[in-house]
This record gives sequence, C-alpha cells and structure tokens, in this order.
Amino acid sequence: MSYVPLSEVLNKLASILDQIEAQSSFAHGQTTVGTTPVQLTTSSVPAVKGILVKAHKDNNGKIYIGKDNTVTTSTGFELAAGEAVTIEVDDANKIWLVADSDDQVVSWIVV
Repeated sequence: MSYVPLSEVLNKLASILDQIEAQSSFAHGQTTVGTTPVQLTTSSVPAVKGILVKAHKDNNGKIYIGKDNTVTTSTGFELAAGEAVTIEVDDANKIWLVADSDDQVVSWIVV
C-alpha cells in the first residue's frame, strides 16, 4: 500500500474548494477602443480564472487583443462584433486592446 503525503491531499482539497466556492462579488466594465492601444482597465482588477472579453454587437470594426501596448491590428487576437474570448490572466490590467477604427466597445467581466 502506498501513502500520499498529507500536504498533497490538502493542496488537492484546496484546489477543489476554490473551484466550487462562489465569489461574493465580481468586477465588470466596458472599454472604448480606438486605433491607439489601451488597457482593458488601468486599475488593478485581480482575477482567479481570467477575464471574459466580448466585442459589442454593434461594433462596425474589429478589436485586437494583446499582452502590452505594442499590440497592433497585425499582431493581436482578432474579435469581430459579438465575439468573445476568455483570457486566463490574473489581472484585467494585463490585457491591451486596439481597433481598426475608432469608437469600438468591449464588455468585460472577471471570471
């Protein structure tokens, strides 16, 4: 018979509890994006699992997502109107956006 160290059992249990424990509150917002890169939010907004980012359904251009202010329409992850993606980061301010035209909007929520 083999034994698993107690520390491993406790770590696994903590991980399971983190997954099923409901959050008591959450952060969300909207960001207007143009042809100059902007942060999703300039404030620190910690996330446990990540950030869900959705391009507004009425956008007439595309949004591009990147990891810093060097994101461009050539290098970013593309979101068309109505599309969404969950990005596994620990803070919303680590997400940068740029658009191919001014006045595009994304909605976001911490997950």
